[in-house]
Amino acid sequence: MPSVSQRTLPAALVLLVSLGACAPRPVEPGPRPDPGPGPPPEPALRAVPYVPISPALPPIPRVEGPLGIGVVYPTPDTPRPRTDSTAVWGSVGTGGAALAINGIPVPVAPNGAFVAFLPVPEDGRFELVARAGGREARHALAYAPPQAARPAPVEPDTAAPAAPAAPARTVFPRPLPAAVTGGADTLATGSDAAVGRPTPTGTYRWFFPRGASLVATERRGAQLRVQLDSATAAWVGASAVTLADTGTMVMSAATLGRVEVRPAAGWVDVRVRAAHLPFLVEPEGAGLVVTLYRAAPGEAPRPASDPFLRGITLEPTAGGSTRMRIALAGAPWGYKAFYEPDGTLVLRVRRPPAIDPAQPLRGIRIVVDPGHPPAGTTGPTGMREAESTLAIALPLAELLRARGAEVHLTPSDN
Repeated sequence: MPSVSQRTLPAALVLLVSLGACAPRPVEPGPRPDPGPGPPPEPALRAVPYVPISPALPPIPRVEGPLGIGVVYPTPDTPRPRTDSTAVWGSVGTGGAALAINGIPVPVAPNGAFVAFLPVPEDGRFELVARAGGREARHALAYAPPQAARPAPVEPDTAAPAAPAAPARTVFPRPLPAAVTGGADTLATGSDAAVGRPTPTGTYRWFFPRGASLVATERRGAQLRVQLDSATAAWVGASAVTLADTGTMVMSAATLGRVEVRPAAGWVDVRVRAAHLPFLVEPEGAGLVVTLYRAAPGEAPRPASDPFLRGITLEPTAGGSTRMRIALAGAPWGYKAFYEPDGTLVLRVRRPPAIDPAQPLRGIRIVVDPGHPPAGTTGPTGMREAESTLAIALPLAELLRARGAEVHLTPSDN
């Protein structure tokens, strides 16, 4: 007797044949439709070796923290710069990470900090990708949108914008006598002085003590042009100078009085009757040069009576002034220049002090300024400039005090 499977096999074969007959015939392969360009493959991210700025600096400590991107600059409020490149800095939280900004590899310091100088992107956006130990972090930032345009006025002004007005200029018909009647205490002179510049906005060059006799020829805004001699002019603040309403300043040179030397324990005074004429003091090797404007050389100075002074000479200049050269046995440890009431110019030159090798700074007052609170910049790791300057200033103050200095901190905390 046949088995069940033998009796059902023909029917199964018929069913398979029927399914095969109803199946569609295979279609010959043809050209596939173009799906279009896809997103470009993301470039492989590789770590860029970090190179210290200088091997003389202490090494940056290694930080192994959670991977995360923090950008200090630019901030969300930063407007798009008008340059073609800019700086981006911050931290990825861990050293040795691989970082790319807009596809550009960026070195990461051992503490996770980074500073990159990059092209400003067209759309103003930065895409940051960091990877470390199989982990990945992403961060996107963009410059602040431009401010909305202000609505136009009802009656728009079509006139061209006016250029900034130049300072009002007045050239005096004749030179006017003037005197320094104000100023500010300065470290350069140690006395009340008005500063002079080669141009109205130039750097400080002269320090005219109160009482200095000047010759004013022009006023430009808040500045006065004063003629020092026939070849030299300076600009001083008008608020520090009083002009004479009448009278004419005679530009001819005055003759200097005799140069005197008066020694003291800590300094040497070089004195000369100079009738409150303006002057300039400049270091020159182991000595000083004093230019006395509109002054003719007087009687030759006597030989120096102090071992610290090697000699004093007077020589005329092409502009009608006198140059006094003071040769010293060693570099001066500071000086200050001032007038006495009768117009005598006193140049006080400090002698080199006696130095205690155990406390070489004894008797010296030093001001240490940590600087910048609450202003200043912030570094890649978030440290404020005020914090770093204070961290340097505090141990510096202790080192100076240990050597005998009197130290003042401004401020002592941030």
